[in-house]
Amino acid sequence: MLAYDPAKRISAKDALQHKWIKEKAIAEKVTQHVASKTLSNLKNFKAQEKMKTATLAFIASQLVTKEETKDLEKMFKQIDKDGDANLSK
Repeated sequence: MLAYDPAKRISAKDALQHKWIKEKAIAEKVTQHVASKTLSNLKNFKAQEKMKTATLAFIASQLVTKEETKDLEKMFKQIDKDGDANLSK
């Protein structure tokens, strides 16, 4: 359910039918208010993370010269073996 790629992610319908979900599901219904508040909290969390990332990127861009940025980009590309712009262990 947490796969980023929608093509690899289980559908909500299939997830609700999964054995694990059925075993762990709470019998009580969630109220519209609670569901709405939870969704709002998740959206705010995502927005805060985007803002944090943008702020850090801005600060980093102000601390290095263009030449240093090119050198860092070159090093990153050497480390990024599969070219997906993400580094793994």
